Amino acid sequence: MDIDRRPFGTRADGRPVERFDFSAGSVAVTVLDHGATLASIMVPDANGDVADITLGFDTIDGWTSDRQFFGSTVGRYANRIANARFPLGEQVIELVPNDGPHQLHGGPGVNVPEVLEKLRATSFYADEALIDLIFGPWLQR
Repeated sequence: MDIDRRPFGTRADGRPVERFDFSAGSVAVTVLDHGATLASIMVPDANGDVADITLGFDTIDGWTSDRQFFGSTVGRYANRIANARFPLGEQVIELVPNDGPHQLHGGPGVNVPEVLEKLRATSFYADEALIDLIFGPWLQR
C-alpha cells in the first residue's frame, strides 16, 4: 500500500488540514484529518474505468460548510437516541439532549467533523500504515 500525505487547505480559524491518500493497485482512498472525513474512494468499474464513488467536496470550504456530513466519522454512535434516554437492563440511562429532546451523534459538544481532533500517519511500511487517532475529551462523557 502506498500512502501520500499532503496539505489540503486551511480552515477559517487558520488551522491547516491534511489529506492522506492510501492506494493499492487501482483502488485509492482519501481521508482528511478534518474529523477523519472519508473524502474519496476511487475504484474501477466492470470496464476498468476508475471513478470516485463518494459524495464530497474539492476544497476544505466545502467540507466545513457541509450540513449533510458527507464522509463524516460521527460521535460514539450514529443517529438519534429518542428522548435522550434508553433502557439498559433494569435501569433507564438518561443522556443530555442536543437535538431538541433527543441526543444526536454522541451528545452536546461533539462537533461531528471534529470528533477526531487529529489523524496522523505515524509510520509507513511497504504493505501497511500505522495510524494514530488522538481522541478528544468527548470520549469522557
